[in-house]
Amino acid sequence: MRTDGEGEPVFERGMLQLDPEKLIPRADSDAYRITVRDAYLLAGHQLPLEVDGRTLMALRHQGKLDPAPRSPRRDGEDRELAELAHRTGEPVAILRRLPASYHHQWLAAQRQADAARASAEMTAFRQQIADTFHPYRR
Repeated sequence: MRTDGEGEPVFERGMLQLDPEKLIPRADSDAYRITVRDAYLLAGHQLPLEVDGRTLMALRHQGKLDPAPRSPRRDGEDRELAELAHRTGEPVAILRRLPASYHHQWLAAQRQADAARASAEMTAFRQQIADTFHPYRR
C-alpha cells in the first residue's frame, strides 16, 4: 500500500491506494486481506466487507453468504503430528520423516510432561490463593 510521509496509509475517495513498486500479495490471500484490514483500521476507516471477519461471519450465519471454504479434516495420524508439532515447536515436515512409533512415544512423553506441569501450576496457584486469603494460617 502507499503511505504518506508519516507512514500512514493513503486513501483517495475512501479507497486504499496500493503502491505498484512494492510487492503486493495475491488479492485472494490472507496476507492481502490482513494488510488491507490493518490499513483501514489504522486510518480509522470503516472496513470493506471482504476484510471484515465479524460481518462476514454474521452474513454467513444469516444465510446471505455461502459458507466459508473449509480445509479437509485430518486423519488420526495427521492430528497427532499436528499436536506433536504444537507441543514441541518442531515443523510437521520434519516430524513426518520420523518413524510412527517414535511419534507416539514422543507425544505420550510430551502429554505426560504437560500434565505434570499443569498439575504443579495448579498446586502452586491453590497455595497462592490460600496464602492470600488466609494469611494467619502459615
